[in-house]
Amino acid sequence: MIAIYPLQTFLNEAMGNMKTHIVTVFLFFQLFSANLHAQVSSETTQVLLINSINQDMPWQKSVEVGLRAELTRQAFDFDLFVENMDVGRFDEVQQKKVMKLYLQQKYQNRKIDIIVTQSVSAAALLTEFYGFFPDVPKIYLEPGANFTVPESINTVTINAKLDYKQATQDAVNLINPKELIVILDTTNDMGRNFYQNLLPVISNDFPHLRIEKWFDVPTETLINKINNAPSDAIVLFTPIFRKYKGKQLSPFQFVKLLTSDNQAPIFSYWHALLGSGIVGGYLLSGETIGNRIAESIIFFKENKSLKPIDDEKLSAHYYDWRQLKKFKIDPQRLPQGSMLSYYEPTYFEENKMLIYSAIIIILTLSSFLMFF
Repeated sequence: MIAIYPLQTFLNEAMGNMKTHIVTVFLFFQLFSANLHAQVSSETTQVLLINSINQDMPWQKSVEVGLRAELTRQAFDFDLFVENMDVGRFDEVQQKKVMKLYLQQKYQNRKIDIIVTQSVSAAALLTEFYGFFPDVPKIYLEPGANFTVPESINTVTINAKLDYKQATQDAVNLINPKELIVILDTTNDMGRNFYQNLLPVISNDFPHLRIEKWFDVPTETLINKINNAPSDAIVLFTPIFRKYKGKQLSPFQFVKLLTSDNQAPIFSYWHALLGSGIVGGYLLSGETIGNRIAESIIFFKENKSLKPIDDEKLSAHYYDWRQLKKFKIDPQRLPQGSMLSYYEPTYFEENKMLIYSAIIIILTLSSFLMFF
């Protein structure tokens, strides 16, 4: 005898089987998607950037901008953690102690693939902090003249070749001064590093010029000296961190303070200070350095070793058009290939279409009136 199922029973069983299959397929895709997500996450390169100063410094920003821009441009999967020692606003020795404890606690359960330090204090912190990711590859940016490279196969340094001689010579050629004034703070590692690298160049290559060394000069005194500096001098500024009227100033802000009524043009060596009141010059670009660091990180991901970073061609000629105008410097005298920033167009340049239109209308109306 053939069993005949009622239609409703058949439909109920079919629906039950279909639900079972749907649940199975759903669970499969959930598991597959979780595995895929885990795989993608594991491929994300975790980068820790430790700055010696703080996040508001134009130089620190420019390096980070260049790093992020190049990694993003190459569609590289990364996660960037940024920590700031804030040396300049806080005591350097105390900050090292604080940062050691802070970093150890914060990152004890975090996987880090590459560590980048920026400037002298951050490099010193990491070399003194032996237990902090000892096997993780490290890139030391500007660790200072006295820095000893740790014995590690995955460690590279980039001592950006800041060409003090060419930068100073270009400024001298542009202004033809009789005196060089050097502003420097020697109360911290960064200032002492500038002293060791800049002063031999000034002393050996420019003996025909008078040299004034304004080192560790109090802020009010320095402002007065700048305002009364002879017009046939040029001022060479290295980054200074000072507290003034209750506010901690960055080097960018400090230059703005110095250039409010300066009679002698101020030059420097870092692109991050352009716009603060310096004339410009042969300036080191933080964004270009950030690009090079990114290239090394990408190379490590593909080859398991850090790519040596080319520290050539990191500087270029940049000038502030407003300062050229202030000190009556002819742009035609700038080195070939110079880049001008902050150009302020004349009234005619801003409204030339309107002016041309008005002239055409006037000429057209005048031609009509000639026939009447």
